[in-house]
Amino acid sequence: MPLAFESESHGTIAFGFFNIHSDLLLLDHYFIFATDFCEAVYEFITNKKTELIVPAYRIDEPSKIGDLHGAISRMRHTGFIGETYKIFPFPEDDKNFKQQTDGYKNKVVFEKMLLKFGSCSTMKLLINKDNQQVTIGPFIFSQKNFFQLIDYVIRGGYPQWLDGIAPDYVLKIKDAVS
Repeated sequence: MPLAFESESHGTIAFGFFNIHSDLLLLDHYFIFATDFCEAVYEFITNKKTELIVPAYRIDEPSKIGDLHGAISRMRHTGFIGETYKIFPFPEDDKNFKQQTDGYKNKVVFEKMLLKFGSCSTMKLLINKDNQQVTIGPFIFSQKNFFQLIDYVIRGGYPQWLDGIAPDYVLKIKDAVS
């Protein structure tokens, strides 16, 4: 479930997992696979990189993104998010609402749906050590707020990882951040 996070450039924006069967992250109207996001974070931390390019997808029209709450409730399956919930519906029992550690295995399925509603893109990730800001595409975050995004991914967002166990690509950044 995406949550509200503060950016320096755009105010409050949505960021997070939106379907428990994927490792795809929503960042406003961009979509980034968590595997790619985590690899970039790892490079920043361990190799002291200050600029990276990350594969992303972009859906500019809100109607093409869809209605998350409508899709979860099975009442309105519009746009990309609606399409994802037709294939990977919200669990009938709320206790099964946990981020799946093998969501990355569905990447090809989600990529096909993304291309139906949006386009391939890239996002530049920049660290500005002078002003302690991190830029992800058009969004600028304070260092503190950027680490909140990382912490969200490490936890498995809301609802957190199934059985409290994060996948290896997340454990790799958790260790690096520590």
